Amino acid sequence: MLKKNRGVSLVELVVVIVIVGVLVGVSSMYIVETINLWQFLTYRHEVVAQGRGALMRMIREMRQIAPPVSAANSASLGFNYTDASGTTAVTYQLSGTNLMRNSDILAANVNSLNFTYMDSASSILATPVALPEQIYRIKVALGISSGGQSNTLESQVFPRNY
Repeated sequence: MLKKNRGVSLVELVVVIVIVGVLVGVSSMYIVETINLWQFLTYRHEVVAQGRGALMRMIREMRQIAPPVSAANSASLGFNYTDASGTTAVTYQLSGTNLMRNSDILAANVNSLNFTYMDSASSILATPVALPEQIYRIKVALGISSGGQSNTLESQVFPRNY
């Protein structure tokens, strides 16, 4: 009497390998999408955190502006500010893709920096350095990007000493 072999044929083995391969391929698409979403959110958080930190420091110092304003145009702002430690000269400007505070980098990967100066009637001042006492409000727009993600943050400040 011959015993029947209970093994797996080569055809059955190939079919199982193909089915498992298809299942792994389909499930890997979902894993890749999850990783891409995580990277997107991480870069987005990095952009917002860096921009928000830079903008908050600028606003805090701009609130303490003390006359005279040395430079005021749409791309830069130079002024003295007074705090508990005394008076400090500060200039904010864009250098390449770096937001500079004097000679220090305040934020990197900055696309745009725009200052808008307004008087008490919310009219835009064309030459704020000529009449710095008319500056009632300063709007700041900061465009920043990282890893293909970009964001524009805006804020405004009412200088206390004007």
